[in-house]
Amino acid sequence: MKKFSQMTFLQLNKHKLKYLIITCTLIGFVASELFYWGIMHNNQNEINLLINVSTCLSIGFIFTLIVFSFAYIEWASKMYFRQKVYKLISMKELKLYGFKFKKINTDSNFFFTEEILEGKIEGFNVFFDSLDFNLIKIFMEVKPSRSIGKIEFSEIESKMAHLNGKLVYGGVSIHYKKERLLKMNTKMIINEIEDIILLLTAHDIQPLNKA
Repeated sequence: MKKFSQMTFLQLNKHKLKYLIITCTLIGFVASELFYWGIMHNNQNEINLLINVSTCLSIGFIFTLIVFSFAYIEWASKMYFRQKVYKLISMKELKLYGFKFKKINTDSNFFFTEEILEGKIEGFNVFFDSLDFNLIKIFMEVKPSRSIGKIEFSEIESKMAHLNGKLVYGGVSIHYKKERLLKMNTKMIINEIEDIILLLTAHDIQPLNKA
């Protein structure tokens, strides 16, 4: 049976690290061309020119590494928070409901690939994410088939209030604090999600991928 666990940074992003190598290579190429052009077209002393080009090259490398470091820290922080809150729920039981880890940002050139817990309930895509150590965020995608008026919006929000559900752009967001999660089991969480789905379908709000 396939292990129900998250992949490491290298497993998820080794194909993207090539962009870092390519960037550093381009910086080196540009620096060498500047050095060659400076010797051929200027009377500048070779030592001074080499120092100037080396400085530019170093700045380029350092800037690339700084950007990479910040991007990695952001990735690691998100994964750390997720791992913390995922421990508050039964991963084994969620697997029985069809939940699994899904890769996101796979085609992005600006963000590292991440993994998030995803499942499907009554046709709705459901994602388990985290905001901090003590809060888990469940997001359900809905189909933007029609606009919802202010009165209907308020009615839906009031009905979802006791379930901590809120209508947001693209779907429904449900927040569970750590204290509440510790008092719940997987079945209770699924039941509350299903209650929200019943409310949504009663207002003709359908899953995102419904034909």
